[in-house]
Amino acid sequence: MPEFDRYTWFGLFAPAGTPRGIIARLQSETVAALKADDVLEAVRLGRRRAGRQHAGAVHRADPVRCRRVGRVIRAANVEPQ
Repeated sequence: MPEFDRYTWFGLFAPAGTPRGIIARLQSETVAALKADDVLEAVRLGRRRAGRQHAGAVHRADPVRCRRVGRVIRAANVEPQ
């Protein structure tokens, strides 16, 4: 089905105003975790591709999807934990 859009991605989000140092630390720790042997093996077994993008790149790459996800989060009253 050519109109079927299927892919999975995971992202880490932080509240607006989170200090840049915290964002940088989260990014560097995530990159390190994605390089871990057990994570790479899990990705390989699932025939997935591990990748990483700089903070904000997801929104720039797909702003329509980000707005849609934001509406769903707000409608569900999701609160950070």
